[in-house]
Amino acid sequence: MNSSTALPPLTERVTVFRWLRQNFFRSFADAAVTVLGIVLLLSLVVPIVTWVFTEARWQVVIENVRLFAIGQYPIEYVWRVWVCVLLLALICGVSWGLWLSRQRVVGAALLAAFLLLGLLPGALGIPATEKVPGFSLMLPSMIWLLAMTGLGALGYVVATRAPARARKLIGPAWILYLPLCFLLVAGLGPDGLLASVGSNLWGGLLLTLLITAVGIVASFPLGVLLALGRRSKLPVVKAFCIGYIELIRGVPLITILFMAQLVLPLFLPDRVTIGPISFRPEVDRVIRAMAGLSLFSAAYMAENVRGGLQNIPRGQFEAADALGLTATQKMTLIVLPQALRMVVPILVGQFIGLFKDTSLVTIVSLLDLLGIGNTVLAQPKFIGTQREVYLFVAVIYWVFSYVMGAISRRLEMPQTTLRR
Repeated sequence: MNSSTALPPLTERVTVFRWLRQNFFRSFADAAVTVLGIVLLLSLVVPIVTWVFTEARWQVVIENVRLFAIGQYPIEYVWRVWVCVLLLALICGVSWGLWLSRQRVVGAALLAAFLLLGLLPGALGIPATEKVPGFSLMLPSMIWLLAMTGLGALGYVVATRAPARARKLIGPAWILYLPLCFLLVAGLGPDGLLASVGSNLWGGLLLTLLITAVGIVASFPLGVLLALGRRSKLPVVKAFCIGYIELIRGVPLITILFMAQLVLPLFLPDRVTIGPISFRPEVDRVIRAMAGLSLFSAAYMAENVRGGLQNIPRGQFEAADALGLTATQKMTLIVLPQALRMVVPILVGQFIGLFKDTSLVTIVSLLDLLGIGNTVLAQPKFIGTQREVYLFVAVIYWVFSYVMGAISRRLEMPQTTLRR
């Protein structure tokens, strides 16, 4: 028979009942486990859903959403935070169009969610910013949310229409975003539009994200250097890296945070004199927490990267030597890219753990997202709303952790798949 006239192979017709039988009721034991699982699930889900929609006092979240978002950050400078959010929406839109263009449904759902929030009256309960002398930004939060949705969609369109130019700009944009964001939030001078805002006024999700971002950016290169140093043939460098890694991994994070807050100032001189200028050096509390968290995470990062380096076949090193590559070229062009790709799930798990570990800064008197939650619970009006507050905080942590996990799964895919 001619191959061109051959009939396609027979395919089994799968119906809903057939699928249920194959996956849940294949045998008596499977059916029993399925029924037991449904009963347990209903016994847990039904009371929780009933409580969420009928009994929970969500007014505690609605009235304090500004505290959860930015803490005690001055209202007249809230526009700086919104500018950071707008820039992030634009960069994420471009990144989505470049690397996640096939996930259009998810992107459209996110844009629709923010658009819906923006159309709600008094969205998120965040008040409009007050008038700044010489500069008025009396924009309610709903307008900011609509602008964020529009910029995200604009970034996606730009990436899909001009992908070559977008790829050249997206890397520097991600590199410059964090310093620019930190500069906007902290301010520059004593007065004006960019007046300095003390870190004691930072709080909520804003502080959590800043500490997480700085911790990730600082600990990653430091962890790579420690991993390379531990494999070094220089005895002094190897001994120092091993000692640092084992010492930091042998103590809890709380100890590192307390040392950063209490012990670090003891190593600073009482006064520093530079010509006619004399001042007492001080390190901000938030900077100390960021430094402690970064140093702690770098030790674990080093071990994760070292695991990836050990999985590189010996032939890769020999091939690089045969091509005449220097040690730096061999490590940056051949070894590290492969090693880091192997440990992407572990590294992202480390980043997620770092994001959740920021809740420990409450112990050193920094009001992050969890700290703000504890402060809200101290309000006499909302006594007894622990479940509502902690559930709201837990959902925020879960959303960010899930997004980081989803990004890691995309990074594990081949580069050709990401560009489709």
